[in-house]
Amino acid sequence: MANRRPARQQNCTLGRAAQAVGGIDNGAPGPCDYHPGNYAALVYDPEGNNIKAVIHDYAE
Repeated sequence: MANRRPARQQNCTLGRAAQAVGGIDNGAPGPCDYHPGNYAALVYDPEGNNIKAVIHDYAE
């Protein structure tokens, strides 16, 4: 899932919400080395699918 201009807090909230319904953490929310400005939270859903909430133009 990629949002146009989500708040960093939305990514953190998505990760916590997914874990609350049985998801498994697959990477704490934070900047990623994929490309400059990439900030993501990753979880596995209860069926094992990898979900990534990402901001592509994140600036601290």
